[in-house]
Amino acid sequence: MSVIDAILNIAGLLLWLKWRDKGHEFSGPKISLLGTLRKAGPPRPRIWYLLALLALLAVRPLLYRLLGSALDWTPTISLGVIALPFRSVFFWRIFLFSFFSFAVTLGILHLFLLLLSILDGKNSPADPVQVLVRAQLGKLDSLPTIVKSLLPWLAMLMLWCLLNKPLVALGILPGTQSFVYLIKQGAVVGLGVYLAWKYLVIGILLLHLLNSYIYFGAWPFWTFIDSSARQILKLISWIPLRFGKIDFAPLVVMALVIFVAEYGSRGLVWIYQRLPI
Repeated sequence: MSVIDAILNIAGLLLWLKWRDKGHEFSGPKISLLGTLRKAGPPRPRIWYLLALLALLAVRPLLYRLLGSALDWTPTISLGVIALPFRSVFFWRIFLFSFFSFAVTLGILHLFLLLLSILDGKNSPADPVQVLVRAQLGKLDSLPTIVKSLLPWLAMLMLWCLLNKPLVALGILPGTQSFVYLIKQGAVVGLGVYLAWKYLVIGILLLHLLNSYIYFGAWPFWTFIDSSARQILKLISWIPLRFGKIDFAPLVVMALVIFVAEYGSRGLVWIYQRLPI
């Protein structure tokens, strides 16, 4: 069931991206002649994609209710530090889970976009990948780097405080003793959001390694990957890790990211469970 939920969330993301797409034109070389062709006829109204997304989120709880009860499935939403359970025996909880699950997936997408914006914020305005990033982030892309870096933590802190009482009332979260304790919880949960960046960083470095030894052509995507990887590798640029034609820096950074994410996650869970009241 978790795999089905993930697939439907990805389908929802595609609908979201189509709704947000305003038909940006990219300058630079086209991949092929097919890339220059367009469909005949007027474009489909973008609002249709938003309506299709809302329909998907409203209808899929019926599937979750039917299969979840039969499989004794308890859907959960992981926030890095804590997991929120939504028991499938209650339809209204499954309905909320459908929207919350997609909201988390959408949040992870924007978390990745923010990191890409931070890494490549000074690239050419004509870079196709950056055009897509800017189109999705909107005005957030023009914020200072320090603000974009703190934004995920601040957003999670605010959401935790705003949604705490409703989730407590629904029996999804236990009650808190004071507002100060709630702030402490939100601060720790907010730090856990950054753990999701490990997947994007490792993915970029793996693609960079692949492109370093196999030439895929001068496509904008690979140029963007190499540029992003170089920004990441600056963290350890002072360490001599190149021996001949082999550069071990990407492997070292990937190992470092995995190590920090693993023990960082354990540390945040430990702190969350022992927060002073």
